[in-house]
Amino acid sequence: VEEASDIDRAAVAALRTRIGRCRNNEIPDLACPKMLITCNPCRNWLYGDYYKKQDDPEFKLDKAFVEATSADNIENLPEAYVNTLRNIDDPILRARLLDGNWDYADLKADSVLTMSTIATCLTTPIEDGPVTLGIDVGGYHAWSDHTTVTAIKGNEILPTIVIPATDYQGAPFGYDGWLADKIVNIINSYDITNMKAVRIDASGIGAPIYELLRRKGYPVYPFRGDAKPIRRRFQTQTFANLRTQAFYELAEKFRLQKLHLPGNYNELLVQELQAYKYTANGDKLALQDKKFIRRSLGRSPDFADSLMMASFALNGQPTASSVKNKQTKPAIVAAAMSADDALILS
Repeated sequence: VEEASDIDRAAVAALRTRIGRCRNNEIPDLACPKMLITCNPCRNWLYGDYYKKQDDPEFKLDKAFVEATSADNIENLPEAYVNTLRNIDDPILRARLLDGNWDYADLKADSVLTMSTIATCLTTPIEDGPVTLGIDVGGYHAWSDHTTVTAIKGNEILPTIVIPATDYQGAPFGYDGWLADKIVNIINSYDITNMKAVRIDASGIGAPIYELLRRKGYPVYPFRGDAKPIRRRFQTQTFANLRTQAFYELAEKFRLQKLHLPGNYNELLVQELQAYKYTANGDKLALQDKKFIRRSLGRSPDFADSLMMASFALNGQPTASSVKNKQTKPAIVAAAMSADDALILS
């Protein structure tokens, strides 16, 4: 598989099931199917599946990760090609193609978060406080994304709770009620009484779950990423939508070490946080379309999304247009901003 960074994980997985079927008797070494994958450093599924796991004993049982730069093959490469790599002006592109740096994302100006920024929160002192929950809803089918629930207690990011769709064995029409009951149990386990501390993605498949929770007496906050951003006092940056604002403020909390990331952090969460990038949208800051994130990671960034919702501060002032369109209810948001938010957004 050449230039595997441009190929989906699912395609490579399908190919793997189709090798090792021919001439096994004639060539004994082919009795065990073998695959060679080549690529330049990238931050998609190859980063997590191979680069980050190369020292794992279980990984080494049936895989090998071999790094090679132009310096390792200097006698076999045309001099003009090597000089071309050395003369690349873009430091990020040069880090990838010449130096073989898999952590080049730490240099990217358009990345929402880099590993170096995230890692600073490993040493942040733990502060006690109320619990907030972020819930990213998954669908009924076994191939759908799982439902993920991330809690922040005070400033500590707690382990994400995953509710696999495969756990439900009933009829399709009963799935929403089953999932709502699971979420209610999680809310009760944290003794949460302020339902605005529970944020659920109420767009798409999350909408009926939100309605069921509300009818059960759990009027949680319906987070809709395409809604208008909340106006913050002292915040000069403008955003394309609420989702962009929430990720921007999450990045600020990491930068200012307002969160504590446990040492046994979820590797998938960290990968997803680094996958998000900004894109141009006139004079407003916008996130790259989520479909590109899915394509890059080989999965939906559910862990990052649930953390983003859990960390989002609801207090602020709604914009005039959001009040007019009733996308942000004045009853939900407060006019005054806390001192904590003032620090985060300064």
